[in-house]
Amino acid sequence: MIRLVVSGVLLVVFVILLGRCQLGNVGVGMGLTLHDTLSVIMGVQSDIERYHYANQRLPQNNRELGAPPPQQFNRKSPLIRDIEILRDGVVYIRLQAENKGRPVELVYRPKAESQYRLQWQCESFNITKEWRALLPQVCADAVAAFDRAAFVEPDTSEYLERVTREQREAAVINVEEITRPECEAALATPAFVQVTADTVALWSLGETPKPVLRVPRPATMHRTALLGRGDRLLAYADDRLHSADARNPQLTASTVAAFNTSRWRWQDNTLWLNSGPALLTIDLCDRSPRIATQYLMNLGAFNRISDFLLQDGRAYLSTQESVVGSPASALQITLLQSGRTAGFLKLDGKAQGLALNGRYLYVATGSYGIAVVDIFDATLPRLLRRVSTRDAAQDLLLLDGQLLVADRLGGLALFQLQDDQLQLVSRPSTTLTAEQLEWLGNGYVSVTAKDGTTSLWRWQHGVLTAVELR
Repeated sequence: MIRLVVSGVLLVVFVILLGRCQLGNVGVGMGLTLHDTLSVIMGVQSDIERYHYANQRLPQNNRELGAPPPQQFNRKSPLIRDIEILRDGVVYIRLQAENKGRPVELVYRPKAESQYRLQWQCESFNITKEWRALLPQVCADAVAAFDRAAFVEPDTSEYLERVTREQREAAVINVEEITRPECEAALATPAFVQVTADTVALWSLGETPKPVLRVPRPATMHRTALLGRGDRLLAYADDRLHSADARNPQLTASTVAAFNTSRWRWQDNTLWLNSGPALLTIDLCDRSPRIATQYLMNLGAFNRISDFLLQDGRAYLSTQESVVGSPASALQITLLQSGRTAGFLKLDGKAQGLALNGRYLYVATGSYGIAVVDIFDATLPRLLRRVSTRDAAQDLLLLDGQLLVADRLGGLALFQLQDDQLQLVSRPSTTLTAEQLEWLGNGYVSVTAKDGTTSLWRWQHGVLTAVELR
């Protein structure tokens, strides 16, 4: 804003002193036209800064930024011939004014000053003194005309002709490695994500777990949002989905952002996660994870999804009010494709984890324990009873006719299921603060504690035991 005000003052003074001036070979009689030109240029820079903030990378062309084609900027200001965004966010501007036998060119190069801030450098080989006086920032003289061709992505065939034989072979291998069938096959096997105070590690789950990769734990990583598939590690930090794998063992941010995401589920070879009043599916076989589908739910006042289960085209949702501190929550049964609510049941407490067993749905409701709900008629769910827990029920997991409960400060508790009855069987751990449970297959269970750390457990013959990782 300050730059716009300063540039406007400069333009008024310039027009008053010179009246009708000549910028190269273009006659300009109104300061407004000049001001519009500068506003368009600065607007493009602002768009790139917002894109960098949201995606943590720079746009490579006009289309990726969502900007008009280069020649259409003339409609916004008659003094502009075209504005083109090139590789690494470079802005290449040609004006109608000419100097040295060619259109006046301005080149703005962005440089990341921090994770969310860009610094711009302006240069020109043939800028006129009149235009130099108008620009709100210093524009240095370039030693040579701008080589636009060097910033245009080369054709794949031309690239392969230039590189060495070894590089060509590596490029072919890389293309083969990211084919979708192989990617989907690699994601078919669940893995355990071990979170400690300082690190995040991925373990394969055979008869004996084996380490795959280890990365530093981001300070802003959500305490429950994580998942392991094959050699792929997925975590949520800095309001973005991050991923790493054995070939690229560093957490890299994607463009996927979600609101209040806390539950990730892998179903039908797809990653599902909650985001406010919506469920999202994530395509993990793209070059970078991206949102594939968004199912927006009509949830009324209880419009924050805590947990969800999917079955037969329905989504069973535990939801909360968006009002902070509200003592009530709800169970909602929605039709996935339409987002319309088919069944609703208001619940006391903070509804979170869900477990489905035939006609009975079990809901963890915090300090109110476990709510047992009859969903035989999905349009009219009925609360049958509540079962108390030692502290606050956070999450539930069905294990061979038994119900494992993450009871926060009460640790883990195991209940026997008898229709709508629950009978406490054992407490595998009371020293652990348990908040989220995940079934990993092959007898393994992941438990997330209150501080975000995770532990691995083995379910065998009705007994749950901790696994020591070495």
